Amino acid sequence: SVMFSSPSSRWVDAATMLNIDDPGMPLSNNGPTSFWSHSLARLVYEKAGLKITSVERIGRTYASGAFVEYLAITARSP
Repeated sequence: SVMFSSPSSRWVDAATMLNIDDPGMPLSNNGPTSFWSHSLARLVYEKAGLKITSVERIGRTYASGAFVEYLAITARSP
């Protein structure tokens, strides 16, 4: 997530930026954007009472050369 920071970046919490304001960066101007690791996702889902059944990692390289990995998470109520 550090590569998305700029001097005007505002963080909502330790994993979420209010907006990526640099138009040269992937995901710019999409509003609040969270950067979750697999372990953070597991913790948040468990606290919500959900059991993660699968995590798929999908990566994309943007024209700027930035690589972004997305998590596709499937969960259920125990």
